[in-house]
Amino acid sequence: MGIYRNGKSIREYSTGEMERLGSGVSASVSHYTIFQRYLGFRWLKGNSYVYEVEGVSGKVFTIELESGSLTEKPAEPSARGDAENRAPQPRRQADKRR
Repeated sequence: MGIYRNGKSIREYSTGEMERLGSGVSASVSHYTIFQRYLGFRWLKGNSYVYEVEGVSGKVFTIELESGSLTEKPAEPSARGDAENRAPQPRRQADKRR
C-alpha cells in the first residue's frame, strides 16, 4: 500500500508490515487481501484529512494523509451500550428538600 501526494511517494507499507500491525492477511491461490473494507476519507480540521481502512482482522486503521503515518483507530462504544464500553456515571444524591 502506498500513500502519494502530487505523484510522489510519502510512505509505503508492505503486506508483511500491515500484518505485523494487526490488519490480518487473507490468502487465496492468486493473491493476498489485507483490507476487508475501505471506509474512505474523513475530514479532521482545516486542511487535515485521513483515510480509514478496516483490516481483515476487523481492526480499523487511520492513515494521516500529510505524513502517511498509520495508526489503529481507537475502539468506539458499541451501539448496544455494553457496560464495559460506557464511561462511569456519577452517583446522584437523593433530593433531601422534602
